[in-house]
Amino acid sequence: MNLQALSGKTRHYLKHLKNSCLSIQRGNQLLLACLFFVSVTQVGQAAEPAVKPISQIEFLGLELITADLDTVRRHLWDIGGFMQARINVRQRNLDKFFALSNILDSYYVQFRYNNAGKITSVKRLYRPYSLESTHPYNEIQTRDIALQLIQKVGQPTSMIKKGWGGGQKYPAYTWQDDKVTIKVDREGNTNLGNVFIEYIIDINDPFEVIKQDKEGQA
Repeated sequence: MNLQALSGKTRHYLKHLKNSCLSIQRGNQLLLACLFFVSVTQVGQAAEPAVKPISQIEFLGLELITADLDTVRRHLWDIGGFMQARINVRQRNLDKFFALSNILDSYYVQFRYNNAGKITSVKRLYRPYSLESTHPYNEIQTRDIALQLIQKVGQPTSMIKKGWGGGQKYPAYTWQDDKVTIKVDREGNTNLGNVFIEYIIDINDPFEVIKQDKEGQA
């Protein structure tokens, strides 16, 4: 037997075997990379917060579409940290609650109701600065509030730039569906105005009146 020829065949076989092993190794590496990518994607999707429909938005733990005057007053009394404006105690179309030891980044929360006691709008007026934020001496911007809302209900329906004359402009945001409209804006439509968020319950007619019969029953 020709040993030199056998040695050549052996070297060729070993070279082919080495190449096969390298191909298998690359395939395994590619498979592991794919599995890693899929697992990371799934983890990312699982960690992403669920976005609710705009009409299911909650404020201070209240479902705005179903809440009414009585449930609002009772709920804010239960959670504490608010003082109701005295002038509104006997009113049934407006409530203003000043922030005492709750949501200290805000001046007040204002609820408007129709004659049936249903909520027609809610407005939260922010202070210029928030001591509760990570950077307490940074001025509160409409963008800051919009980013918080995006995590709950997704991207806004529209965004426009506002401002008077040659003054600095700012972004104002709107979310809207067939039941609720949410606005993040500044008072006076100027960059100097305080930021507010307003929830408008479009399905509740502000001029709805409960008609009573002769016996005084609705």
